[in-house]
Amino acid sequence: MKSIVLFTISFLFMNFIHGQTSLGFVKGDIINKKGDTIKCYIELLTSYEDAVRYKIDENGAAKNISIKKIKGMITPFRYYENITVNKKELLMVQIAEGKLGLFKYIKLKESMNLGGGAIRAESSKKVIYVIEKNEVFYTIDENNFNEQVSKLLTDCKSIDEKLAKGVYKFSDLESIIEEYNSCN
Repeated sequence: MKSIVLFTISFLFMNFIHGQTSLGFVKGDIINKKGDTIKCYIELLTSYEDAVRYKIDENGAAKNISIKKIKGMITPFRYYENITVNKKELLMVQIAEGKLGLFKYIKLKESMNLGGGAIRAESSKKVIYVIEKNEVFYTIDENNFNEQVSKLLTDCKSIDEKLAKGVYKFSDLESIIEEYNSCN
């Protein structure tokens, strides 16, 4: 009986967590690495780990396509691009475009411990940013954020000065890129 209760609680908890990240299916395009476009309904998630679920017809059966086969993805809300970060392909959402492009990936970490009759649940996230400059991608690490961004943005004095004074933090990266893209 105890194992049935633990299984039920575990099942409900995992469904609850995953249900929070799914936002349903929306009309969009998946561009594969061959350049072909699949016009379909794409399941919107906070992030995509290994595959994207999609449907050809709104009421059709869902299929999966591996991230490794996707070049890009377009929804009414966002553009996603497949970018390699630390030898792993990530489907990253484009946050900014202009002189610099900014891409973001949210890695969700979930765990659950069913030991001794107690349930421990953890849920956290790690944000990964990539800056595109002159068609080259740079992964921005939170620990070396200031140094990495300074090297890429030296041609905008106002941002360079703020970075030197420590005004900006890693969490400001989106507004830094926005400011840079409108810098003269």
